[in-house]
Amino acid sequence: MYRINIISKTFIVLLFLFIHLGVFSQTFEEKSVNELRTIQSLTEQIIVFDEYYNSYVPFINTGNVNYKSGHIWLDLVKYRGEYLHFEAEKNLAVFVNGKFFRKITENKSENIHVSTFKAMFPNENNVFITFYHPSGNWPKELAITTIVSKIEKISTDESQILPVIKNSFNSFFIQCLMLILLLLAVMKMFFRSTFYTFYSYFIYLKSDNRNQVDDETFISNIVNKESVIFILVNSFIMAFSIMILFNYYKFNFYFANIQIYGYWIMWLFISLFIFISYLIKYILLNLFTEIFQISRITNSHYFVFVNFLQKSGLILFVLSVVLFAPLSSLMADVDIDVINFVVIFTLILLLLFIVLQLRTTIAITNFYLFSYLCITEVLPVILIYKSYIASS
Repeated sequence: MYRINIISKTFIVLLFLFIHLGVFSQTFEEKSVNELRTIQSLTEQIIVFDEYYNSYVPFINTGNVNYKSGHIWLDLVKYRGEYLHFEAEKNLAVFVNGKFFRKITENKSENIHVSTFKAMFPNENNVFITFYHPSGNWPKELAITTIVSKIEKISTDESQILPVIKNSFNSFFIQCLMLILLLLAVMKMFFRSTFYTFYSYFIYLKSDNRNQVDDETFISNIVNKESVIFILVNSFIMAFSIMILFNYYKFNFYFANIQIYGYWIMWLFISLFIFISYLIKYILLNLFTEIFQISRITNSHYFVFVNFLQKSGLILFVLSVVLFAPLSSLMADVDIDVINFVVIFTLILLLLFIVLQLRTTIAITNFYLFSYLCITEVLPVILIYKSYIASS
C-alpha cells in the first residue's frame, strides 16, 4: 500500500509537469524567432594558391598580397545538418570541387546548408570549395553555424523577459526522460529482486545483496513476465539514447523540423525494433543450440546477452543525457569516430562475457565453441555494424 501511494504521488507530480509543458508550448509557440549560432570558425582553415611556392598555403591576411581566390576543405559528415556562413560581396563566384555552384549578385550574408553540397556529391565525405572574386574581395572569414529556435516572453516588466531555447525535440526529450525515470522507479518498487539482478552494480551501493536473485534460479526462468518487462523498458531506454545521438550528430535519416508527435512515433518504432530483435535473438539461440546439440546452454547464453545489454543500456542512457542532450550544460564535442570505437569495444566486451559464461556452463572444445559463437554472435554483429556504417 505504501509503495502504491508513493507511485501515485510520483505520477501526479509528473502529470502536472506534462501539463505544464503543454501550456508552456502553447504560450510561446507563436513568438518564436530564429537565431543564427556559430558552432565553429573555419577562418584558420582557409588556403590560397601561392605562385611563388606553386602550391596551396595557409592564408595569412597581411594585406600585402591580393589573392583572387580562397579555398577550403569542408567535412560533409562532421557538419551535416549545419550551415556554411560567410559575408559575400557582389560578383563573388563559388565553386565546389571545381564545378560552378553560385554567383552572388549583391552584397549579403550567405548561409548555405551543408546538405546542398552533399546532394551535389553524394559519394563524397569532403568537398573542396573555392571562393573567387575578380577584385580579391572573397570572404576572409568563414564559419559553421546552426539555426536555433528561440522563444521570448514579451512583458512590460523587464525582469519578466524569459528567453527560452525551444523546439519540438527539446519538448520530446523532457517528456520522454520523465517517462523513463518513472518506469525505472516503478520497476525498482515492484520488481526489486529482478532490478538488482540485472543492474547488479547497484548492489555495491548497499550493505548487502539480499535483494539479488540467485543467478542459477534466474537463468532457469529467463523468459518470464518480469524479464519481458525489463527487456521492453530497456528497449525504450536504448531507443531514447539513440534518438539523442541522432539529434546530436544529425544523421541523414533524422528529420530536424518534425512535430513532437513525429519524435514519439520515431521513438516507439525504434523501441519496437529493439524489442523484436531481443525476441528474434532468443528464437535463433534456440534454433542454433538445437543444431549444435547444446540446447542446455540456451538460457545461460541469453541471460548473459540480456544482462549485459541491460547494464550497457542504462550506462548509455546516463551518458547520452549528460553529454549529448540538447538541454545539457555539459554537452560534449565528441567526434562520430569515438562513438564508432565505443560501439566496437562494447560488442567485443559482450562477446568476452558470453565466452566466459559458456566456458563455465558446458564442457566443449574451443573449436566447437568458436563455431557456435561465430554463427550466433560474430556474424550478426558484423552484419549490423556494416548496416550502421552504411547508414551513417
